[in-house]
Amino acid sequence: MPGTYHIVHLNAQYYTRAVGRRKREFIKSVCGEILPRERGQSCNIAIATPSWNYDWCHDCVKAFPWTEDARKIWLKKGIETMDEATWKEWINSQEGEYAKP
Repeated sequence: MPGTYHIVHLNAQYYTRAVGRRKREFIKSVCGEILPRERGQSCNIAIATPSWNYDWCHDCVKAFPWTEDARKIWLKKGIETMDEATWKEWINSQEGEYAKP
């Protein structure tokens, strides 16, 4: 899962967890990575775009169907994506289970 910038599902919510003596907010990315809110390492899929110059998590990117134009941009960044038909098969397979909300 190369990349440090993750994508979260549309309905993802921050949750509070005690860390030491203080409370911090975290969110779970699509690939399963738990991210602290203050790091700014995630983006909601509703606004994520491949044209942003981030070090994207490949597993997060793979977890969503993209337009053909977006797929070309991802490919230029070295991240392979799937066409819609292939993605639909994948999301319903055991391998794609991690990507379900």
